[in-house]
Amino acid sequence: MIAFEVSLNGERLTVAGAEDLGSLFVIVTAAGKLGPSAVLKDERLPKMDISFSAHGYTSRGIGVKEKFHHWIAQSKLEVGDEMLVKVLDTDSVDKSSSFRELMQRERGIDVEREMFESSKQVYFELRDKYENKTDATS
Repeated sequence: MIAFEVSLNGERLTVAGAEDLGSLFVIVTAAGKLGPSAVLKDERLPKMDISFSAHGYTSRGIGVKEKFHHWIAQSKLEVGDEMLVKVLDTDSVDKSSSFRELMQRERGIDVEREMFESSKQVYFELRDKYENKTDATS
């Protein structure tokens, strides 16, 4: 099976993979004031945040609950850290540190309808906060 061996500063952290995965990913993110001309839109946020994580989704087929596995939850990185992701074809992987079951998905699901329902929910949660408020710059 395909797996990712993840190391940080020479220390092996995990070999992420499972026999029933359909996707596997390591994400490295940097956000905030990353360059001298960048402006923070919200001063309450950290000036700079660099992190990484390793996750994967199962692909078990119709009628079987899927899982979202976590091998490395969001972990901080610092300037100068060296991260290595090695792609392996192996039978030996580490068990995920946690997982959660996903909603049942069937063939032919109406993705557009799902997006609409999700957007509608957000709208109703936020409408009192934003509707009928005048923009100070108008």
